[in-house]
Amino acid sequence: MPVCRFFSNPTRTTLAELDDGSMFDGKVNKLGQPTGKGTLTLVEGTLYTGTFKHGVLNGKGMSINPIRGDVYEGSFKNMLRHGKGRLFIEEQDFEVVGMFKDDKAHGLCTIRHDGSIFEGTVEEGIPVEGVVEYFDGMEYEGNVDAELTPHGEYGKLTLPGDSVSEGSWLNGVL
Repeated sequence: MPVCRFFSNPTRTTLAELDDGSMFDGKVNKLGQPTGKGTLTLVEGTLYTGTFKHGVLNGKGMSINPIRGDVYEGSFKNMLRHGKGRLFIEEQDFEVVGMFKDDKAHGLCTIRHDGSIFEGTVEEGIPVEGVVEYFDGMEYEGNVDAELTPHGEYGKLTLPGDSVSEGSWLNGVL
């Protein structure tokens, strides 16, 4: 946990340099840890804003990572995405809205990517089962792989014009 190098009054808002070189704009506790509402900017540029407790972001907040190009708004637990939130990566035309656990999408989520929309269950960041509306008008319901390709014991693919294929899928092949 980063600790403040310089602070004069832990009860007021201050701009503080932490021992790891990060900067915190907000209150620090008697131990020099960020506490309460504030903004933490890490040395590599990632920005966290929200409520801090014992030096880490907990509760509602936002993170912006300029290296990965992602923006997350939602709940945090110990600086990790955890609970309900929205992750958006503009360069990849990628968005996840739903539940997160230990920094990964987990549970019921909606994923938008390259014009396709997935609604369903995600486990540790990987979609596993749900409905996919593909950009070309096809719709699939069932098990999928990480790329939203039909894959698993059962699935139903509906093509434009209502032609249907259903059964077991392996890497998009019936």
